[in-house]
Amino acid sequence: HGVNIDLPFEQEQNGYAHFETKHPEFPTRLQEFADKTNACYLAVGGVGTVYELFQFIQTRQVGHLEDDYPIIAHPFWKPIMDVLYDQMYHRRVGSKITLISESDLDLVVFSEDIPKITGIIAESYDKWAKSIRRNVRITP
Repeated sequence: HGVNIDLPFEQEQNGYAHFETKHPEFPTRLQEFADKTNACYLAVGGVGTVYELFQFIQTRQVGHLEDDYPIIAHPFWKPIMDVLYDQMYHRRVGSKITLISESDLDLVVFSEDIPKITGIIAESYDKWAKSIRRNVRITP
């Protein structure tokens, strides 16, 4: 399922997708993506990918995504996250007014190792599948 944005310069649908939805704006595209997935991987990209990365971090921070929803990013993004963590947490610890919590430092896993990435996603899916019965109410 391709979740695409309608832009004049956007590439065609991925050949592996069986169907697609197109969105006129980024927020609705990201909302659909979050609603239909159990994990995300952010590859090397531009400003749009930064937006997606920060959106998924914030959405997870405030509990709008499950605690075990994996956010996995290519190591390309690690220096950006290191600066964010340094400015919002490490430099502020002394003033005791941090802008993110210590647990937020572990929200993103960095990897480009396909077996590791698929293992993280599979483990998360297995947890979700085991817990789904507790979260689904069946009515007669």
